[in-house]
Amino acid sequence: MERRSARLRDAPVKIVQYRDNEDDDAADMDVDAQLVATSSKTPAKSKGKKRKLSEEPNTAHAPSKKLRGKRGILKDLVEMPMDILFEIFNQLEPVDLLHLSRTTKAFRNILMSKASASVWKSSFENLDPPLPDCPSDLSEPAYADLAVGKNCYFCGRHTSSMHIAWQCRFRTCSKCIDDHFTDNRHHVGDGYPAKVADVLPSVTLLRYNGRYSRWKTFYLRDRDSAWRSEYDNLGSKEEREEWCSQKIADADILRTHSNLCVNWVKNRTTARERDKESAIDERRAIVVEHLRKMGWGDEYDKIPENSPKPQYMIEVTRACSKALTDRVLNNLEPCLEKFMENLQQTRIDKERQEFLQARLVALRDTYENYLTTLPCTFNYPNTSDIFQLPIIRDIINDDSTPGISGEHIDRLVDAFPAAVESWKDSVRKHLLNIIVDSLPKDEKTTPTFEFDPDTILNEASTFFHCKECNRELPTRDIPMHPCCRIFRSWGWIDSESNVEDLALRTSLKETRWNAIKNITFHPKLATRVSLVLKHLGYDPKIVSVDDLDKQDPVVECLRCHSERKGRFTAKWHSLPMHLQYEDGHDLQKHFRLVQEPQASVVRQRIAEKRASTFADSNSFDAVCGHCREKGSYSVLLAHTRTGHNITRPKLGEDIIANPHTYPSRDYRDVHILWPPLPQEDVDELMAN
Repeated sequence: MERRSARLRDAPVKIVQYRDNEDDDAADMDVDAQLVATSSKTPAKSKGKKRKLSEEPNTAHAPSKKLRGKRGILKDLVEMPMDILFEIFNQLEPVDLLHLSRTTKAFRNILMSKASASVWKSSFENLDPPLPDCPSDLSEPAYADLAVGKNCYFCGRHTSSMHIAWQCRFRTCSKCIDDHFTDNRHHVGDGYPAKVADVLPSVTLLRYNGRYSRWKTFYLRDRDSAWRSEYDNLGSKEEREEWCSQKIADADILRTHSNLCVNWVKNRTTARERDKESAIDERRAIVVEHLRKMGWGDEYDKIPENSPKPQYMIEVTRACSKALTDRVLNNLEPCLEKFMENLQQTRIDKERQEFLQARLVALRDTYENYLTTLPCTFNYPNTSDIFQLPIIRDIINDDSTPGISGEHIDRLVDAFPAAVESWKDSVRKHLLNIIVDSLPKDEKTTPTFEFDPDTILNEASTFFHCKECNRELPTRDIPMHPCCRIFRSWGWIDSESNVEDLALRTSLKETRWNAIKNITFHPKLATRVSLVLKHLGYDPKIVSVDDLDKQDPVVECLRCHSERKGRFTAKWHSLPMHLQYEDGHDLQKHFRLVQEPQASVVRQRIAEKRASTFADSNSFDAVCGHCREKGSYSVLLAHTRTGHNITRPKLGEDIIANPHTYPSRDYRDVHILWPPLPQEDVDELMAN
């Protein structure tokens, strides 16, 4: 093919000699390019057996040679004019030139010649960031292979754990580091001065040993041996001094250039990560456009700035690491649909919560004003429970006005009495469910604990257990028990909680009644209380808590009698707590009623003890008898004296124990009566 370049036409002989003679210009860089050749070693193919040609070949049907794949498409490229060819090479990066030099001998001869040095330098500038200038001890191809090559210089393998020893001018894998390098400083530097050993080319790497890691410096063994041989071959002292000075000067140059290359690697890695993130961001924008085509555009525009967005999902990020196709986008649709549905539901719940917050605060204020008109002993629900009732919920959900209007408040006040009664019925149903759920599974079909749902809650033998305070409480004290209304900032919202529970929690700092399920029922304990009441002369199916409170019987436990301490007596409502630890046959015989006048003495001592404990308490268990102000006993003493001009406030009249937080019945209402009975009399009473 005739060349058309005017420059090449003026010097045809030189071009032919450059291309055909491998011993001239191409050989000038052949020695320096050995690293390039060794870094792409491939095992030589065994020669196949020659086939004997037939004596009379069939030339009429000789098939043309067929090349596999794309082989041979570059065979005419080297016939281009050299200035055009070099202009093409100037647009490539070093790794492209390396690959091109390994394709054919013609390309190798061109790219390994000194005339192509400008091409390699241009390729260095094409990198982002540009590669530092080529050092004087390396040719451009060898420098390019060191910087962007992929194979180990020792074993020729391409692994993920590859390290570049810039000072040593080697690239090595982790396995070959242990074979050709040493990290023991004491094993190098023998045979020549220590000041030269200190500048021996090295590489510092982070090595792992189990879960621990440390930085280690490795020295090339062959370089150490070469320096030792060079030093030994020098005869005079002046030559050795000059040799040491030269090595130190060369090491300074190597170290300076090595630092430039290390910084270049860091900057190149940063640039690659930046380009990768930029490409991923562009693909994420494509995902967002696809999301809008799916019909989620309006919902996407409503996503708050700091909220998670669908394009940052793990599945989307993984898909955006490669080029997006229609198939990939279609595969992403299910997870995008699910994400947007959850996001939409979250937005609706948040709007609902914001709608309720202001209205719930107004409901609480209105309800508290209503409660001031009721007696302090009246059982009532809190704001959270009153909101759960349909009659109140309908008023709160009325969005005809932006907020709670005067008309809404009037409707609420009119609905409160019916709402309170409805709440009491729901509590009774809840307690019945607790009793049913407490029965063993095999007893639900054939129960051993029989009860009448219409009367069980009114019976004096029915006590519920509170897991929070470990007390046994009658049905009458359960609705207003403080542990049923306890508020915690964690744990009380269960899997069935909804946005309304969250609004109650954040706005009112309240919880629904028995939300943390503190109240339980023990059928065995109810059976024991029934046996004791029957033994004391009461019918457990008829007598109620109010009946026993009016009679206020005092019970003595004969089993706890002690001649050293006295007689164990208590009010009747302390029986369930005491019976938790009593078991066995005929346990009802351990109890008897205390007769007058000793029963009156026990009641008086228990009342004095409760009054003393109440007056010394710092909790908010007291209520002002005139204005329903709540506080401790000491606080209300000052309140009644200054606010109501009462010089001597009386407990029970001016200051009342809050029955909802400090009930009149307590399991600690016991008294040790003295003197004790003779032990013979106790044994006789327990035997009868």
